[in-house]
Amino acid sequence: MLPGRCRARRACATTPSGRRTRWWCRMPGGDERFSHKAAVRAGVLRFYAGQPLDVNGERVGALCIADDSPRELSEEQVALLGDLAHLVEVELSRTRELWQAAEVQRRLLPATSPDLPGFDVAGRCVQARVVGGDFFDWHVTDGHLQLVIADVMGKGLSAAILAASVRATLRVATRFNPLDVAVTKAAASIADDFEDPGTFVTAFLVSLDYRTGRLEYIDAGHGLAIIIDASGEARRLIGEYPPFGIDLGHAWHTQEGVLEPGETLIAVSDGFMDFFDDPWDSIGAAAEVTAKATSASGLVDDFID
Repeated sequence: MLPGRCRARRACATTPSGRRTRWWCRMPGGDERFSHKAAVRAGVLRFYAGQPLDVNGERVGALCIADDSPRELSEEQVALLGDLAHLVEVELSRTRELWQAAEVQRRLLPATSPDLPGFDVAGRCVQARVVGGDFFDWHVTDGHLQLVIADVMGKGLSAAILAASVRATLRVATRFNPLDVAVTKAAASIADDFEDPGTFVTAFLVSLDYRTGRLEYIDAGHGLAIIIDASGEARRLIGEYPPFGIDLGHAWHTQEGVLEPGETLIAVSDGFMDFFDDPWDSIGAAAEVTAKATSASGLVDDFID
């Protein structure tokens, strides 16, 4: 095979435009499609075989084999080249679909932060893979900021699809119901999505009255929300309720608290905890980062960095 970088890269460009589904040349110098190529004229390309690659009906490239010595391909080898090209097409198609799903998932996240008097709000979501099951959402209604951060157990496309369903259901339910009623109704309406063993969703939901700082919250098996006061002391917002999908007939109830002036509410997914050997160390790290932050957006950027 040709050493170093692909010296047949310009020959490969000929393959996608060809009409044949696959073809090969034992002596490219005798083929007018290749005779003008620099690698052929230099004598370093003496054999070439190419299989066009199509994804969703679009020609995207070619799988090529090249050598600096003349070769022959048997029918079995030609068929093998076609099989390898098919595997590449399948992977390229899957990759394209994943990136399209990632774009859809990105569009489901809040595009802007709510403009609330006396409050600074920001959020970020970085998936471990191209797509995943973590998401956050917020909207403002009737003087309250409704906020949710959730984590669908699992990775990849299936988790992303379930996350989109949970987000949509919670967003509608929290617009027209008190938080506890909204969560209970939402969990019941998506119960069929949790039929597979091991499928569940942890979530932290908050309804914040931004006029008074009073908040109602539900922790559905999440356990990753804290309030840090102006002195750097942290208190956890802990609930006793299971994740969605564990107890399908469960009813969730709110707990209450107050977000005082100068305090910061932080909620993360479990991916943040992976950076620490001891999960309790994350609270100290959060307090340290919060003390240095000058804005909510700067704070979440520091967490991600």
